[in-house]
Amino acid sequence: MPEELIAKALETAKTEGIRNIVALRGDPPKGQDEWKAAEGGFTCALDLVKHIRKLYGDYFCLSVAGYPEGHPTVIKKVAQDEQLTEAEKKRVVTLEDGDYVCHDADYAKELSYLKEKVDAGADMIITQMFFDVEVYIQFVADCREIGIKVPILPGLMVVQNYGGFIRMIGFCKSRVPAKLRLELDAVKDDDAAVKAVGAREGAAMCRRILESGTCGKGLHLYSLNQSEVSFEVLSQLGLKV
Repeated sequence: MPEELIAKALETAKTEGIRNIVALRGDPPKGQDEWKAAEGGFTCALDLVKHIRKLYGDYFCLSVAGYPEGHPTVIKKVAQDEQLTEAEKKRVVTLEDGDYVCHDADYAKELSYLKEKVDAGADMIITQMFFDVEVYIQFVADCREIGIKVPILPGLMVVQNYGGFIRMIGFCKSRVPAKLRLELDAVKDDDAAVKAVGAREGAAMCRRILESGTCGKGLHLYSLNQSEVSFEVLSQLGLKV
């Protein structure tokens, strides 16, 4: 978006009493593989955070994105016979055409950039979706180690249908525990059974995260405009009101 449209959107939000903003760079437009800044627009989320703080001070609560497995653009295919570190092994993503990973050097750069966004004024971090809870717990620990102190909300995409699940893990390059993948593969042609697995495993992930004490302010569910499974997760957690 060019800067004038962003200014209009922010002013409209303020006029309407909206105070929570998620500041994202955004994805490439549909049909395009490469993200390019609009003419007169910002090049990254950091620019947007700085811009909003400069114009509006502390009026808005700003959230930014965090990537426990690394941003998809820096998750690269593992070369044949490549030796991975222990930390990298815990982030390996297995897709149809092989294994991928965000290497330690790129992961460190991701964390450094995230701290820049926080230091520029972000109040909170919402993570990219993940399915391996241990990856999220490690990410939070790594953030704390470099001085990121703001709340880090876990972004959880509850599984609603098999096709959507496969598309999203490919798009985001998300690590999927073998147990979850096997359970979903076994019922992939039964939509109701997929939803049941999605709700049960989603609730189990939430319990593990809550028990770990890492999420602080709560949970963030990516419902993708479909509420059924998200509500079932909340119900199983005893949080539905």
